[in-house]
Amino acid sequence: MKKILSLLIVFAACFSNMMAQTTMQGNNANPVVMNGNKDMRPGLVKSDQTFTFDDIEFWTGEGSNEAAIVIQWNDENTPNTLVWGYRWDGEACGLDMAIAVAKADPRLVVLTQYTGSMGNTICGFGYGEEPFKVIYNGGGDKAKADKAIAEGMESGVIYHPFGAEEGGQPDYDYDDWSAEGALHWNAGWYKGYWSYNVRDNQTDDFGYSGLGASSRMLTNGSWDAWMYSDFNSGMGSLSDKFTAATAVSTDIDNEVIADAKILANDNMVRFMNMKNYQCTISDISGKIVKTFTIGNNDELVNLSVAAGMYIVNATDGNDNVNCKFIVK
Repeated sequence: MKKILSLLIVFAACFSNMMAQTTMQGNNANPVVMNGNKDMRPGLVKSDQTFTFDDIEFWTGEGSNEAAIVIQWNDENTPNTLVWGYRWDGEACGLDMAIAVAKADPRLVVLTQYTGSMGNTICGFGYGEEPFKVIYNGGGDKAKADKAIAEGMESGVIYHPFGAEEGGQPDYDYDDWSAEGALHWNAGWYKGYWSYNVRDNQTDDFGYSGLGASSRMLTNGSWDAWMYSDFNSGMGSLSDKFTAATAVSTDIDNEVIADAKILANDNMVRFMNMKNYQCTISDISGKIVKTFTIGNNDELVNLSVAAGMYIVNATDGNDNVNCKFIVK
């Protein structure tokens, strides 16, 4: 009887320990989230309840429903907490919003991995006003990773190539993904992670999501907040100061940016009302292909470059234009 009782106690202890490994992003257990019996989930506050949908400058998508995504890197660079808006009809999940915003904003990159039947995990977010480089330093197939990075830097979404698509176990190597030249970059799983926090409307408190981004269904007026926490420096809390991500052109054809107009037709780029702007054109890897000053209010520039995606960065004093176009 004593032996049976002892075994029951051991089983109960093991079960308790398994349950203590808090789910990450709702779906996937991370072994370092619970330390002893200390809850390592982030401390959440009401956050910036003065920031409304009217304050959002960068919107993507079309439809009658609106939601917001907040990304907080918790690094030393500013602005540290940025907000975008997303519109849709029908059904959309948190992952749909994150991917749509990353595809629309050429400054934002998301790293995501398919981790099983419950969907995708958000592995990392990067952001840069200038082109930056994402680097894989893990032990997997580097050529395969580099290919995923190249495709992802063009689209805005890096699909982690070592996931569970073929029935295998996902490789949680997110700590091995870094970036050079980014204003913000954080990716992690064991050294830190992206916590997923949600609220149904602006006046609610944020709460730690019980669902992953693939399972969390958006509703009109809802908010998703992604916050990176480094386990060495503590979990932190959501900021009480949000900053709107500024609007930029993501479709150059006939796109008006303030008084400026940029028209792109393959290798030919036309700049209108941008006299004296200092302009740099780079390929998607960050290599500069042309630097020049726009001399007239209607100037045509011939690039003579290979097919691919290119990024324009033009400045005139405090005015800054960042946009991308494709050469076929």
